[in-house]
Amino acid sequence: MPFRFPLQAVLRYRKSIEETEELRLKALFARRVTLSQELAALRLQSSALSEAARLALERGPIYAAEIHFVSRQQEAMATRARLLASALRELQNEVEQQQGRLARARRDRESLDTLREAQFKEYQQIQQRREQATRDEIYLMRRMRVRA
Repeated sequence: MPFRFPLQAVLRYRKSIEETEELRLKALFARRVTLSQELAALRLQSSALSEAARLALERGPIYAAEIHFVSRQQEAMATRARLLASALRELQNEVEQQQGRLARARRDRESLDTLREAQFKEYQQIQQRREQATRDEIYLMRRMRVRA
């Protein structure tokens, strides 16, 4: 009789929950990388804009409208950078919460895995005892035949 774990359906369900939580965490990590790259690119762009404005000022006089335009661009970039930094902080909180959910799902699945392994070991021991009992019976029957 083959081994049958009575909670196999629950174990499969727990595994699927764990996989779902892991996928969600990976999606959050991907989103965090995207936001970080966007923030780095924005900072680089802002730095390049500042450098271009500085060089233009060194070359000679420029119109006030140009200075105003550059100033507005930098303000917009700074606002966008603050929004991205805020989104990154919120996303980090989500990542931490998701890591907790994944850890709970993993513990739930591991507890069922441990139970399954224990029951499987018990099943193997019972099977070994039965096999040994069968071998013992065969041995005794042969000995009885030899004596008879």
